[in-house]
Amino acid sequence: MNDDHIYLIDILDRIERIESYTYEGKETFYTSLLIQDRVICYLE
Repeated sequence: MNDDHIYLIDILDRIERIESYTYEGKETFYTSLLIQDRVICYLE
């Protein structure tokens, strides 16, 4: 397994986590600093 594959797996995992944190919609995202911080952390 090459290094690129490991990075891609990590990116997909982060995308899944972001989706799980934001499934309730924009209003919940905008009103929850905890969710916003978590999503920003995973995007970095």
